[in-house]
Amino acid sequence: MFLGLLVLAVAPGLFILWYIYHQDKYEPEPKKLIFKVFLWGVVSTIPAIIVEILLEKALPVSGTTSLLGAFVGAFIVVAPIEEVCKTSAAYFSAYRSPEFNEVMDGIVYGVAAAIGFATLENIFYVCSMGAGVGVMRALFAVPGHAMEGAIIGFYMGMKKMNPDSPHRYILAGFIIAVLFHGVYDFVLFTSSALGALIIPIIIWLFLVYRKRLLAAQKSSPFRDGQDEAKFEKIKERYSPRGVMKASAASILFLVALMIIIGAVTFVKNGGAWQAGYTILFLFTTLIPVVIGIVLVISAKKDKVAD
Repeated sequence: MFLGLLVLAVAPGLFILWYIYHQDKYEPEPKKLIFKVFLWGVVSTIPAIIVEILLEKALPVSGTTSLLGAFVGAFIVVAPIEEVCKTSAAYFSAYRSPEFNEVMDGIVYGVAAAIGFATLENIFYVCSMGAGVGVMRALFAVPGHAMEGAIIGFYMGMKKMNPDSPHRYILAGFIIAVLFHGVYDFVLFTSSALGALIIPIIIWLFLVYRKRLLAAQKSSPFRDGQDEAKFEKIKERYSPRGVMKASAASILFLVALMIIIGAVTFVKNGGAWQAGYTILFLFTTLIPVVIGIVLVISAKKDKVAD
């Protein structure tokens, strides 16, 4: 029984890592270095757990099923801490290696670190909560970790290939990963029907990851003109500044959505809606949405040729 649960916990991540390794087809990375990054990812799980426990004690609202508790737990505690640990694992184990010589390498190492992290985390969950949790995490949580790691790795690779560029490249990848990770955890932490949103969230994350995977493959200096038709449609991408604007817009839209959900929940639970609440509700939802739309429009001007 234990052996079966262990296989269920470990196999999904290893399969994803195997898949990503074979996407780096123009100049594959040494397996020894990938394994090293994977181990760093495993180790990075431990400080993440310690810091999360300390923060949850310091922030008593986190861990509750209220919207505020779910938000704090997802966006203040879990997502940023885990993404910092995964990013650090990839950066300190592979960034300075001479083998890291194209953007695609960043994706490989980012995924290796993320899968190392997810594997140990998965063992804890599956062995304590059973096969049902293992199946759900194999479908959603583990691929989510991997794709977030790939996005961070992509921007890490962009920074490595453009050493004179600002560190906003790495920060941009980190912000995108935290946003997706935070939204995913938020809908789960509410312990409500919002949990069904993890399916479109994972689909959206896959589309974001897929676009960056293709861009990394296209930019490979080792491609030598191969697969040109495959990359025909990839013409441009956001600059780091554009990513920042789009990410800020996403945060504002999320804030507005949380306020709407909170208002609906308040009324549904029998709260007395007063006239002044309507003005406050419109003010606190419309302003973030308007500013978010302006940022999205502005971000489109920050696209650069790929």
